[in-house]
Amino acid sequence: MAHTSESEWEWEWEGMAMEERKQDHLPRSSLWFLEGEKAVSSEQRTLTLEKALLLVKTFAKAPHLFHSPAKRKRHRESSSEISYPNKKVQEQLNEYGEVWRLTPSSFLAHWGPEHNDVIVKLYVAVERIDKSNITSKLARRVLCVALTELHNNIDDLVSRVYSSKELGSRDKNDIRNKFYTIFKAGAKWKHIIAICARITTLDRHENGSDRAFSGILWLLGRGNAWERASEDYCTKTVTDLAEQTDLVAQSRKYSPVVNAVLDYLKADISFNSQSYYSPTREPVQPARVRASETFLTPDGSMGGPVAPANRSIELLWRGSTHQKRWSPLGEATGTDAFETCLDRDLGTVCSDHSGLHQMFQKLEAAHVILVDSSTGMTALDQQVVSRVTDGLPRIIKTFWTHQALLIAIHGFPRKYLEPKYRQLAKLHLPHLQHTLKESGDCEKFKSLSNTARADLILSLVEASRFSDAKWKCHAIAMAKRALQQVNDSYLQACVAQRDCAVGRICGDTERSTLTLSSFAIEDYPHNVDPRMNAELGHLTLQSAINHVPDEELAKAIEELRSWQPLNATSPSTAERIASYHIDLWLGRVFRYQGQFSDSLECLQRSLLKTNHEGLFEDVRPQLICDLGDVYCELGHPLKAEYLLEAEMKRLDDRGKRNSTDWYLLQLSQAESLWGQGRLEEAEALCSGIQSFPRLSKLSKLRLFTLFGRISYARGDWSNSRHYWTKALSILSTYPLVNGHTSRVILYSMKEVLQQEGNLEWSAKYNDQFKEMKEIKSGGCEYWIPGLGKWFHNLTRPSERL
Repeated sequence: MAHTSESEWEWEWEGMAMEERKQDHLPRSSLWFLEGEKAVSSEQRTLTLEKALLLVKTFAKAPHLFHSPAKRKRHRESSSEISYPNKKVQEQLNEYGEVWRLTPSSFLAHWGPEHNDVIVKLYVAVERIDKSNITSKLARRVLCVALTELHNNIDDLVSRVYSSKELGSRDKNDIRNKFYTIFKAGAKWKHIIAICARITTLDRHENGSDRAFSGILWLLGRGNAWERASEDYCTKTVTDLAEQTDLVAQSRKYSPVVNAVLDYLKADISFNSQSYYSPTREPVQPARVRASETFLTPDGSMGGPVAPANRSIELLWRGSTHQKRWSPLGEATGTDAFETCLDRDLGTVCSDHSGLHQMFQKLEAAHVILVDSSTGMTALDQQVVSRVTDGLPRIIKTFWTHQALLIAIHGFPRKYLEPKYRQLAKLHLPHLQHTLKESGDCEKFKSLSNTARADLILSLVEASRFSDAKWKCHAIAMAKRALQQVNDSYLQACVAQRDCAVGRICGDTERSTLTLSSFAIEDYPHNVDPRMNAELGHLTLQSAINHVPDEELAKAIEELRSWQPLNATSPSTAERIASYHIDLWLGRVFRYQGQFSDSLECLQRSLLKTNHEGLFEDVRPQLICDLGDVYCELGHPLKAEYLLEAEMKRLDDRGKRNSTDWYLLQLSQAESLWGQGRLEEAEALCSGIQSFPRLSKLSKLRLFTLFGRISYARGDWSNSRHYWTKALSILSTYPLVNGHTSRVILYSMKEVLQQEGNLEWSAKYNDQFKEMKEIKSGGCEYWIPGLGKWFHNLTRPSERL
């Protein structure tokens, strides 16, 4: 007979227990019909001579076959076999318990990485149990309980072990019996835990949750004796121990450690269900899902297709590695993902870029995810999602929801700190939106650490720069709720300045004004740090911009000039960014007033700041548009054209042709062509711009006024009237409808109708033009580039504004 280890004998004995009990009433001899007349049937009493001779020969060669084997010593349920307290176990728990709770994987020494299938890993781990090792004995109990709670198909489990290369030579029945033994042991330990909880509930009127007393799983010695004992005996013995010892208190003490290991195991077992990885499973077509569904779902699985596979890896990698943030000194610094309490094991896996790539390849090979070769889009079989989430305990779902949220907020890029900020933000936005939705938006915010909550608030501030107005308002609302009970002036300033901007974008000027009035900038002392001072600069900018719709340009200039860096000769990087925007808006407001030389000076200062480093990559095209517009107002349209063409070439070299910035530059270029009298080229350029689907309302207004001027200059009165009407329609959506721009458009309509011979309607527009309220001194005469000069050339001196 082949050598069999002690642990293998133990498992064989356990697997035979049921059959043994069924056959206890039968004689044990292999040739039982010779052991007595009562046991022999009537047909077997008559022996032929041939059979008798055969029996004689057999007895001569193998006499041991004619003796009944000694009856197996049956288990005696005796308290002498029960050991509590077990000093060695408690010494181990006292020394390593907290380590095992924080890093459950460190406890599972037999949880080998050489097997991909978790069930095979479990089977092998149980086989490796060393009876002389205390930790291994405890691990065996946890393994049994975990699989008992999660298994649902014994045939499936047996097939998985049998089909593995390393264990394929095993007998299927042996494998099946060993699994039955595992389930029997797991069920017995679950029963013992339930007994402890029930005793506490009945006798002490406390919370009797089984999880609260799972520590008993490790405290009782002589595990095999407990597993073989009857349920009644277990109930009586545990009850006696509870009354006579501190078993209940110790069970409660060590339950968090046991639960941490159990949850770790159950999450692994649940995720790796055979139905997900079957090599014979037919490939599944990618499910059609919304763009808002993300690659990393809050249950820890990798869900819905939002990006190519390499970009999905990028999401996980960025969320678990160092990312740039602003330090109090106003400079860029690296922040570790683990500072937000990201799980160490998860962070280690996700931060390994090459390892993630290999993992995705395996998932694709197993048909868990599919990658469309033509589009690069990654899809996940929705059956996998449902089976994973259905099999996970609630505590595990909560854990993965929390971890997915941490990855989403940590990986979201920060403006001016990322060279490809816009592309990264658009990639991450659906992921952030989905994880926030699955987290119940603000429901889970209270569980975040202070560092994670600050990261969440700043990520929401950044995310509010994208998508539609509804999302912008929603993102800021969540940031404000997360900010509750957080006493951090910097975070408050960040949220306030974005809240002001979003309110203005959404047309809620009252909200924008109230936000600034509730955040008094003047209340802050002069000894703030550079980062805070930079944020106060952005708040000052928002307050100044609020004066522009009311045409209070002098107030706007006064506020913009009130802010300065703490050190004018050596400002921090964050302050240089704020200073750039202050100068940019000073240049714009001066242009609105018609002070073109002052405007040019401010804009050139901003341009110098963009040449120092790549912080202003995303905002530079807007600055060039402003510079080109000022050159046109100053009568230098050719200089404007050269400047604009150079910037367009720079964008083209970076693969940004046909971007929003590209069309804004073209719009300014069309103005420069108009200024040179190149009407056909200007009109052709405007026609191309008109087809762009993402033009802002202001850009459309400018485009239609330019179309109207070009058509008027060419004598195309019908088209000119059409475009002036469309411009007037857009202008009516702005809060201020009685300003300079409205009067210019009305007067232009009057002139066009007069040229068409429609004198009646021409007179009506003229009356409306005259009846409009007197414009405030210092208003936005040059808000739309080129329109102020157009009006001056169109009107007679006595009728000029």
